[in-house]
Amino acid sequence: MHATQNHELPSFFGYLRKVFHFREAVARLGDGRQDPDISPQTVFLSLFHGFVFRLSSFLQLEADLAQPHLQHCTEAPGAFGNDVLRYSLASFTLEPLEQMLVNINRRLKRNKALDPGRVQGRVVAALDGIEVLSSFSRCCEFCLQRRVVSLDEQGQPVEQIQYYHRLVGCQVVSSPVKPILALEWVRPNEGEDTAALRLLHRLPEVYGSRFFDILLLDSLYAQTPVLQLAKEIDWDLVITLKQENRTLYQDAMACFKAAHPTINSPKSMATTLLKHNSGRPRSFPSPRSIRNRCGWCARKSEKQNGTTDRESVSRRPSSRNGCGLQR
Repeated sequence: MHATQNHELPSFFGYLRKVFHFREAVARLGDGRQDPDISPQTVFLSLFHGFVFRLSSFLQLEADLAQPHLQHCTEAPGAFGNDVLRYSLASFTLEPLEQMLVNINRRLKRNKALDPGRVQGRVVAALDGIEVLSSFSRCCEFCLQRRVVSLDEQGQPVEQIQYYHRLVGCQVVSSPVKPILALEWVRPNEGEDTAALRLLHRLPEVYGSRFFDILLLDSLYAQTPVLQLAKEIDWDLVITLKQENRTLYQDAMACFKAAHPTINSPKSMATTLLKHNSGRPRSFPSPRSIRNRCGWCARKSEKQNGTTDRESVSRRPSSRNGCGLQR
């Protein structure tokens, strides 16, 4: 058993070095420590080992680092404790890591790893926010703050300030391999939509405008700057709308009243087309998947046209009506 593991781990690292130029990328990593005994490259390779084998804690990783074969793979001069990992990560340089992520994703796209699962030949990415850290005692200058009411030991309500971090991420979701493209932290005194717009502006700069074709968005990001940016880059959008009083929803309903869809039902699936002002029809991705994200759109189509629940109307950012829908 141990012989098989010792054989497979070097083969895995050999594959990374050959396909993704892993050794060159790791050599560019660094941190803020001065003349450390354990190099930043060794720290990263050790953490990468913990990520690959899904180790649950630094203590478990520290136990693995006592093994000579792992010290050889990570180029460590000897065993070291988890305190070295913490000190290094506290001052780790992020720019080389971000560039490594971009290069790996580009290689995945070039090697057609993102092709399986395409939606009518299109790569689909999703944008969303997530909270990753929270504490009532520890904070930094970039922490967000909120007041939380909890009960003390006597059952009395106590208000405390909670410090937390949120980020917005963009990830490819259409392929079996789902790489994260980029992350953007939400800064103090700004909304999540602001961080999302900053991230969307950065994506074409590092990946190019056609790295993916369709972008899934929550209703929070359905703002005019985001829609205008998607129109300029030529991204298709699928947006979940939750509040009927939003301006985008009202504009959408006005567009559907003005443009009557043409129904085309081939043997494989039912497809709904919206004609442009130029008179040219445009096809859209799977109606079933769109209907799941846009139920009001399908119900509107069923009510007006008597279509089945497999037929729905999809939408695309428009340069004419400014509401994120194509006439």
